[in-house]
Amino acid sequence: ATERIMLPLLKVMIPDIIDYHLPKFGTFHNCVFVQINSQYKENARKVMHAIWGAGQLAWTKVIVVVNETVAIHDEHAVFQALSGIDIFNDIEVVRGALDILDHAAPEIGAGGKIGFDATSAVPKEDAIKIVSVQKTEGGMGADSLKNAPQKHTSVSMLFAVDDDIDAENLGDVFFNFCACFDPSRDMHYFESCIGF
Repeated sequence: ATERIMLPLLKVMIPDIIDYHLPKFGTFHNCVFVQINSQYKENARKVMHAIWGAGQLAWTKVIVVVNETVAIHDEHAVFQALSGIDIFNDIEVVRGALDILDHAAPEIGAGGKIGFDATSAVPKEDAIKIVSVQKTEGGMGADSLKNAPQKHTSVSMLFAVDDDIDAENLGDVFFNFCACFDPSRDMHYFESCIGF
């Protein structure tokens, strides 16, 4: 209900926005999907930064911006669009204020934020791989990501999650990702893919 009530006000502040969606796995301020009619290069980045400066949305950690052809309230459609981004040009990482309850932040109430520009993305099959990791100590997620690109050569994005997360349930995977990830600390670039 909140997103429907706030949409008209958000459109006044950021006229580029057609619609937005606060997915259930983005509980609190961890994630927002935004739909725009992209009019020019880097339009999505302008919208990301406007959101990071807009009232309570300023605490948002993960933003995915899609074009008007993507069904913004269909999380699978948004993930499909995300699968086609250029990992070297369509990701914006910044530092800023975060929800005080974000336990993944490197400092209380401050840390990394990430935005994905999927406005011109063409979805790719098998571009996203979920890697289950049986963690017994810190750093094991990062270690598993280092070995994964050799096993999954067609993948452009790898997401490491605890082995008790059902890798087939995207809601659970991305809840874990949004809650336990800090972009300023937990991103790993490889030759042809990126790991989170």
